[in-house]
Amino acid sequence: MSRRRRSLDDLDEDIRDHIERETADNIDRGMTPGDAHDAALRKFGNVTLATEEARAVWIPIWFDQLVQDARYGLRMLRRNPGFSLVVILADTTYTQYVASGFSRT
Repeated sequence: MSRRRRSLDDLDEDIRDHIERETADNIDRGMTPGDAHDAALRKFGNVTLATEEARAVWIPIWFDQLVQDARYGLRMLRRNPGFSLVVILADTTYTQYVASGFSRT
């Protein structure tokens, strides 16, 4: 398991523990378990937002997005191999054409 995955799993566990402790405190104050859990979630705030904010601090966002974009691009290349071949050949031909134009001057 990667270090990043372990860190995110630890974060999820810490958030669950925090909410469980707050729920237990609310039950000790006399709330019903359902109300206590709901109040703990309200007090903590948006769990997904907290996770994403922590992730943004730990992982350079631009690198993570670059990896996601590369994976998406490769997936699209595999999905349409004929179109991909035409685009790659056209791009290569154009690049060579432009490079040869600069080398002649």
